[in-house]
Amino acid sequence: MQPVLDPDATDRLAARMAALIEADDWAGLGPLLGAIPSAGGVAFVTWAPPPPGRQVASVSLEVLVPGEEPDVTAARTAFRCATHRIEMVRYGQFACAVVGNVPVGDRHRIGAFYRFVVADGSGTRHDYPDAMASSLPFGVFAPAEVIDIADLPAQHESYFRAMLPHRDDPPRIGPPVSMLQVHVATATAAGTLAALTRRIEAVAEAVRAGEPLRPEDEIWLEYDAIELMPVEPTIEHEAGPLFWEEQPEGPDVMVEARRPDIRNWGYDVIISGGATVNPSILETGRPHELADLAAALHQFPDRPIRLVFDLVYGHADNQAVGRVPPAWFTGPDMYGQHLDYLNPIVRMHLLEMQRRKAAFGADGLRIDGAQDFTWWNADEHRLEYDDRYMLEMSNVVQ
Repeated sequence: MQPVLDPDATDRLAARMAALIEADDWAGLGPLLGAIPSAGGVAFVTWAPPPPGRQVASVSLEVLVPGEEPDVTAARTAFRCATHRIEMVRYGQFACAVVGNVPVGDRHRIGAFYRFVVADGSGTRHDYPDAMASSLPFGVFAPAEVIDIADLPAQHESYFRAMLPHRDDPPRIGPPVSMLQVHVATATAAGTLAALTRRIEAVAEAVRAGEPLRPEDEIWLEYDAIELMPVEPTIEHEAGPLFWEEQPEGPDVMVEARRPDIRNWGYDVIISGGATVNPSILETGRPHELADLAAALHQFPDRPIRLVFDLVYGHADNQAVGRVPPAWFTGPDMYGQHLDYLNPIVRMHLLEMQRRKAAFGADGLRIDGAQDFTWWNADEHRLEYDDRYMLEMSNVVQ
């Protein structure tokens, strides 16, 4: 079977999308973005602004279906993909399609890959990865994976219900007293989230059994929260190698892929893909590992250990230029590209990324980039902090 457009479902999705856009209901549109699997197929929705000085002639979805399941944990792998291109239905600067027969990944298997293609009026092709990708096994410059992670919030439901008695308004989790900052890539010998989870579980089991702890394990008993340094997918090595390369072979493409090995401090992001997890710290290549770590911390004996994410939503690295639509940026800033926070569509994406990332099981968020949340007030001739945006970040409900 090959991916096929569902015209009726696509028209219904387009009508829903149009109604939200007409009402300026960006909070309602945000959850539709990306690739959302359901029983009826996969709903793809993307923002496709025109390149500077150009008009958009068409927006297409390219689905790459591997002939055999690739090993995303191998240092190198090669596989053939059948490529299917589907014209998307456009409304304003957005485009959507509901597609059936798309292989969907989960905790145990790899799904199809996909990207969005914008053709401008001159016929020039612009390839953009999905900014709202849920899985990027080969990094931010490779196609995203269609994956179902809708069950992740349920993994934490009993913990949050016990911690937060039911109230009519969304309750807030109070701040921790003592917090340990953890760099996943160096916290264990393996440098993965799965390895860190195993270490937490081993310490927890020793505590339950009343066994003596090693000094390096006793430290976990001294904190009531840990803050992970950023776990978002980051930029590639500027001098190579690429982690995803394709060669056309008739209607198919031959892919040569490498396991990404970017384990820096995590702050060099291109914003696109910020809702998922850096594949370099995934032992299995599955973003579910982040939710597993949250569950292990929340089930720690005697008292749960809270989990705080460090989210880099203040700026984009310069490598984002050409890989992310230019409408995201206003120009260079201290750390790369300044994001156009005053654009309600950019703001919608960032708030939705934050909501989806928190759903992995976060108790709190540390937002990197407060120095970036600024805008130029031309009337007053001064730089002002975007207090409204920071309040909106605080009001995102998990």
